Amino acid sequence: MDRTGSDHQVRFGEMVTVAARSIGGAWPVFLMAWAARGMVEAIQPILRMAHVTAAPRLGFDPTQTAVGAVIGAATATVSGLLIRWLIERRATALRLDLRLAGYVGLMVAWALVSVGVTLAVAPHPRDLGSHDIMVQMGLFNVEALALPLIAAALALWPISVLLGDQLTPLRALRWMSQAYGAFLLAGILLALPSVVLAMIQAAGGHLPRSPTDRLWMLALSSLTTTVSTFILPQVYSRRIRGTDLAASGSSAGALASA
Repeated sequence: MDRTGSDHQVRFGEMVTVAARSIGGAWPVFLMAWAARGMVEAIQPILRMAHVTAAPRLGFDPTQTAVGAVIGAATATVSGLLIRWLIERRATALRLDLRLAGYVGLMVAWALVSVGVTLAVAPHPRDLGSHDIMVQMGLFNVEALALPLIAAALALWPISVLLGDQLTPLRALRWMSQAYGAFLLAGILLALPSVVLAMIQAAGGHLPRSPTDRLWMLALSSLTTTVSTFILPQVYSRRIRGTDLAASGSSAGALASA
């Protein structure tokens, strides 16, 4: 696991090609993961539209935080099982065990830390003057950019817990460094359709307020997230294990039957 060489290098074109072949070879698994993530992520907006829970608001909301943590744990479970199956390609990869629990725990913990940091730097216009508001807005924008960058830099660490490779955060950061640019570029390109669609709707004066619009945007977001869940295991497999993900979907039945 500590070897270095060209076999560990991640190049953007090869990374995307291997991930695309893996999706094509296991397309039933891809569709199931997309559907599972979409259904879980739709719970919170559906509850809001049904007025079961309140709309998001400034400040700490214990109910919203608890619901978000449960939904985050469910989506992390889906992603964790998919990632482990993509790398190991055997039925035992789908087991519910302490390694999966550790992965889910790290993902939920990071989400809670992100919420805490966001609340800490969120501007409060009623309590601040114009200069202080500008400073707070600047901090808020820096935080909004920094948190995803930090998460991407440490992305290999939770997977190592999931697989039992036991990387430390610093070692995970070191192994991700060579692939960081390619992984970020893939993430930016995956986010572009949602951003462009939102800009087109805003330019046309159409905001996604209806339930149909919101669910459509959620489905698109879940799609891009599921695609990225195929890309990240390729980065891990290449950097840590020196191999590419299998392109064959011959093991797809294991997940389908689980």
